[in-house]
Amino acid sequence: MPLLVAFLCLLAVGGPAWAQRPTPPVVFHASFDGTLEAQARGDGKPVKVEGPVAYRPGKVGQALLCGEGGALVHYATPGNLRAAAGSVELWVCPLDWTGEEDEFHVFLEALNPGWLVFYRYYQGGFFTLLGTDGGVYRAAGSDRIRWKPGEWHHLAGTWRTSRLEVYVDGQRAGFVEDPPVPDRLADTFRLGDHPWHVARKRQTLLDEVRLYSVPLDGESIARAAQGEAVQPAPRVVLQLAGDPDADTLRVTCDAAGLVGEAGPGRRARVELVPQGQAEPTARAEIATFPKDVGRCALPLANAPEGDYEVRAALLDAAGKEITRAVVPFTRPGPPVWSGNTLGLADKVLPPWTPLRVVGAGGMRAKQGRPVTLGCWGRRYEFGGLLRQVRSAGANLLARPVTLEAVIGGKTVTLSTAASRLEKATDTRATLSSTVAAAGLKVTARHQVEYDGYTWTNLTVDPARPLRVGELRLTWRMPRAQATLMHADAFQWINNPAGSLKPEGWSSDFTHFFWLGNEERGLSWYAESPRGWRPSATKRAIEVTPRGDEVLVTIRLIAEPTTLAAKRTYGFGMMATPVRPRPPDARRWRMPTTITADADSVPTDPNRNFTIVWPNNNMRWYGYPEPIDRAKFAAYVKAAHQKGCRVVPYINLNFISAGAPEWLFYGSRRAAPRRVVTPSDVAAMGYASMGTCPASRDWQDFILYRINEMIDRYGVDGIYIDCWAPQPCKAGTCGWKDEKGEVQPTRPIRAYREILRRVYALCHEKRPDALLMVHMSSEVVIPMLSFTDTILDGEQFTSGNLKEDYLELLPPDKFRAEFLGRNWGPVAFFLPELREPHVAVGTPNLAAYLLLHDVNPWPIWSDGAVWTRLFSAVDAAGINDARFLPYWKGSGVRAPEEVLVSAYVGKSAVILAVMNTGEATEARLALDLPRLGLKGIASAIDLLRDEPARVEGSTLTIPLARRQGRVLVVKPGDA
Repeated sequence: MPLLVAFLCLLAVGGPAWAQRPTPPVVFHASFDGTLEAQARGDGKPVKVEGPVAYRPGKVGQALLCGEGGALVHYATPGNLRAAAGSVELWVCPLDWTGEEDEFHVFLEALNPGWLVFYRYYQGGFFTLLGTDGGVYRAAGSDRIRWKPGEWHHLAGTWRTSRLEVYVDGQRAGFVEDPPVPDRLADTFRLGDHPWHVARKRQTLLDEVRLYSVPLDGESIARAAQGEAVQPAPRVVLQLAGDPDADTLRVTCDAAGLVGEAGPGRRARVELVPQGQAEPTARAEIATFPKDVGRCALPLANAPEGDYEVRAALLDAAGKEITRAVVPFTRPGPPVWSGNTLGLADKVLPPWTPLRVVGAGGMRAKQGRPVTLGCWGRRYEFGGLLRQVRSAGANLLARPVTLEAVIGGKTVTLSTAASRLEKATDTRATLSSTVAAAGLKVTARHQVEYDGYTWTNLTVDPARPLRVGELRLTWRMPRAQATLMHADAFQWINNPAGSLKPEGWSSDFTHFFWLGNEERGLSWYAESPRGWRPSATKRAIEVTPRGDEVLVTIRLIAEPTTLAAKRTYGFGMMATPVRPRPPDARRWRMPTTITADADSVPTDPNRNFTIVWPNNNMRWYGYPEPIDRAKFAAYVKAAHQKGCRVVPYINLNFISAGAPEWLFYGSRRAAPRRVVTPSDVAAMGYASMGTCPASRDWQDFILYRINEMIDRYGVDGIYIDCWAPQPCKAGTCGWKDEKGEVQPTRPIRAYREILRRVYALCHEKRPDALLMVHMSSEVVIPMLSFTDTILDGEQFTSGNLKEDYLELLPPDKFRAEFLGRNWGPVAFFLPELREPHVAVGTPNLAAYLLLHDVNPWPIWSDGAVWTRLFSAVDAAGINDARFLPYWKGSGVRAPEEVLVSAYVGKSAVILAVMNTGEATEARLALDLPRLGLKGIASAIDLLRDEPARVEGSTLTIPLARRQGRVLVVKPGDA
């Protein structure tokens, strides 16, 4: 009886508590203390429960068990979850998973209509996502978080019209501007740990879930993460955008949580005030706030160049000030950069040679005969289309490129035997051809440039409406010249690369692919599928091995189509390598530091160029202006005195939203909706805004600023990040499909042109200039001719990488994508090792890179290993050594699973050894004459200081699973 009385008393005390509504702006609180019912402004009772309900000790009281064997709980949205603005905060504890797993963990989701998600992305970070539907959304996320089972962590996300934010353990981990805000959200939302579409078996605890009707400020979230009471203080957020044509400043005032239901009749007074003064230069008023957001425009006619403040005071219906917001604004001067000619000189840049017409007659070659154009390392012979391509001493075509149409079930060839050479200079040549057959007139206009780049505009014009079954480009390559492939499918770590399999490779439209081997190759690229007609049953691109040849088919029209008007297609083909390898490339070395302090200048002669990262060094992310000019100048001077080149990070396709020129002139160069805010960008306070590379204003501006930095500080080049053909709809990049909808172009030619201008500027100012392009997973070679180095490897942050790179990067993939020598620019590799895998992973990675003659950027790894490696291989004369790779016969016979490359130097032979299989004791039989040895005195693994057993011309070494070694073989008497 006493127990029953106590139980009834508990119900009497506990029941009404759950009937209470939470104190606004908290609108929903699920404590999971033995119940699923939440304190809620709307309905707090679950609408639906999936799975068994169980509780475990929580962060506070009890927590809900979610995931495998746990519950997914659905609650009503009305009153509890607001589409226009709000916040979610909760505590999460993984029970049997870590931050290393590539798995989804969706903690909150409301979908259709609208989309709001709070989740762990399968590749490691935590995200807040908001959108109008499953296809239109934006997400703010953190870097990968390496959690451990049993650890509690606080997560929070906020959303409003102007910004999404995500917080981890009280610290803002990421944000993104201007998410697409839905008009409403689904009738219910779900709490738990859902795997989305990827099956997995994991368990998680969820506790103290709170939803707010306002976006929380950072201070409140930090207090919540410390377990302290939260008293939200909604704030006005101001966004500025210049309109140089109207000479106005557009102001967006996001007053989420302060207007509408929070305070009817409120308005805002907006003023533009010169810094240090009291009287405004311009005024405006905002009277309405649809979706919590109001807008106005401030005239700038009376605002001269200089620094200002934009002040917005939020007033109640009686005119009393409730709160205010102040943001700085710099009115820049006139666009002095516009129309400059920096980097535009029409001349052949080093190390290339002039373009030449090859063969008798040159420009006077007889019409009707193929035209051959020669550039550094390659020759292109044109019939109507490409007839033959020769690179690095080998022919790349077994059969010419041909245009075919299927008409009435029959294949008609639409290529002529020759093109007409219209013009040829040292830098470029133009050719054209025309053919008429089967009711179609086809014109091809080709442009070839001195670095081996080609572009073809192909026009197909029907004499009358004509039914075409297919329209396709085909060519064949010798199988020996097409053993490897790489394509950019915008799939990051999953971009295709590696051996061309017996079954071949196929794809829907993609803008770039390459076929080749370890020495050379041939790429194909296009900027859009404009005019293409896809098929549900036939792939647009097919690469098919057939005996000793490889057939390539590009289906421009893949299903029966009536051609009633002229269609034009644009594409290019470029042979690789595109430039010679510098003789001292192995000595191009980088330090592990990315700062700009004079004390951090590398003193090790093995480190001879350094990247200066924007954080703590530059005024805005990716912008060529130091925070401290004197300090940066001293750094560059000190580096030069040590023989170290300085290469600052300057982006060519993004600009910080904080830069004054962006704020005022950005509308002339913007690529709408392309905004990035990874953690290092977010740390500097502003998003990086995508720019249109085809915008002449953008090209002129960034060239002007880079030129200023070179002249002022004497920097030696630039580091270019995010170098991929980003889809762009701005200006001339957008095009309309058959439905009238605007589609993007991947503006390869514009990206190529802006990089060419920068390369020309840097090498004109400094003959030994060095440009580095970071393009992980995307070796889109027409965009990469005009760089000295390429950097690949960051994509492995999104894989489940520990210390074994071979799991994610097998040798064939390395040779196809990362090798460098088959592309042209010097290849660098970006390690992505993290503790506790650094100690084991770094020596193995060092051996793997040396196996392929590729340089590291030695960050995210053990710098001491690289220092030891560089010192030892330099002492053995590696820079001038003859490289004998494992794929061509290195002079070492080893077990099948053990790969060995050799460097034959003057004083020693260096062997890079990689075990691709299980643990073994490997016997390496050396071909002494091929390696320039009479005998062997000793062989030592320089990474571990372990000797190999020497028996005549054979070395015996133990190799752990997937282990790499670097042996220095000292010569001895025969």
